[in-house]
Amino acid sequence: MIYYFLILFYWLFFYAFGKKEITNTRLFFAILPLFLIMALKSVSVGSDTISYYNRYVGAVEMLSAANAITEPGYNLISYFFHDFLNVPFGVFNALMSLFICYVLALFLKHFSTNIYLSLFIYMSIGMFTMSMSGLRQTLAISICMVPVIWAKVSAEKGKETRKYKFWRLLIGILLVLAASTLHNSAIIFIPILFLMNMRLTRQQTIMIMAIAIATLLFRGVIVGIMGDFLFGRYEQYDLEEGYMMNTLALLVPIAIGLFCVLVSRPNNGDLTYSKALSLMFIFLALLVTFNNLALSHNQIARLGYYFMNSYIVLIPFALNKLSYSSRPVVTLAIIVLCLVYFYLGSNEGTLKIDDYKFFWQDPIYINN
Repeated sequence: MIYYFLILFYWLFFYAFGKKEITNTRLFFAILPLFLIMALKSVSVGSDTISYYNRYVGAVEMLSAANAITEPGYNLISYFFHDFLNVPFGVFNALMSLFICYVLALFLKHFSTNIYLSLFIYMSIGMFTMSMSGLRQTLAISICMVPVIWAKVSAEKGKETRKYKFWRLLIGILLVLAASTLHNSAIIFIPILFLMNMRLTRQQTIMIMAIAIATLLFRGVIVGIMGDFLFGRYEQYDLEEGYMMNTLALLVPIAIGLFCVLVSRPNNGDLTYSKALSLMFIFLALLVTFNNLALSHNQIARLGYYFMNSYIVLIPFALNKLSYSSRPVVTLAIIVLCLVYFYLGSNEGTLKIDDYKFFWQDPIYINN
């Protein structure tokens, strides 16, 4: 895991000593290590990567596979790159990593108050471990982030006419539907597209977080209702088959949610958060909710990944609201906890990213 920690300390160095203003050059060099670690990995890194390799080289057969009938997107992309362009899997993985990192960079540019701290959080407690294993869902999440970024850019440029919003909503729905062909879970994002113009007060953020935490008490009823809408290929996976959620994975989102809503204060004179921050608080509440529900059905935890980017926005924002005297202590505590969480969650974890190898160290590459 040495490579991961080198990157984490690379970001911490620039967080402590680098300039805080976001420029395209700084963003490029900040995101570059993340791209390299994703793009150069072997198929042995990530529990699902080898299956994506097999689906890639067997793209023709997968086009008619019964178990992929509701998620044909990845197979069509694989067919195009493998059978039409004759691109090796390593190059394909690098191109997909480039897209994922490019979308993340745009998200950071428009949402983050500190790109280095945000990237540190992204790797340690955010989406990174999933991105190293679950390629289809990570691509789906990246596509879903495009209308979110678009909405923020539109607000910054003042393009908020009713007609413009309508077309942005329509294209956003089409993008989410396209993402759902990669991973059916992306459908959960369609209602989010109708919430992008909300502006919440601090009291409202506290209320929705309290409701999210309270789902622990009613998870059985809620999961029973959601089970009727679960896609067929995921119905076979259940907690009863030996899966047990890591206690840290349950408690960390709740702790982060409480920290962010209690510490944060709106910047606006009307005592409401901006549309972007309001959306991130909604994301955080949904992440807590789906993690709670996962105690009764593990596949529901997958839905929470769509809202993990709330971490990389709200934690730096909340830290900026602390007093100058308490900020260094709290920041240091969060950094240490993130490092511990990453080590405990990744070292011999279920996603199997701890034993990192570059693609040229892998037998599949050597034998070909």
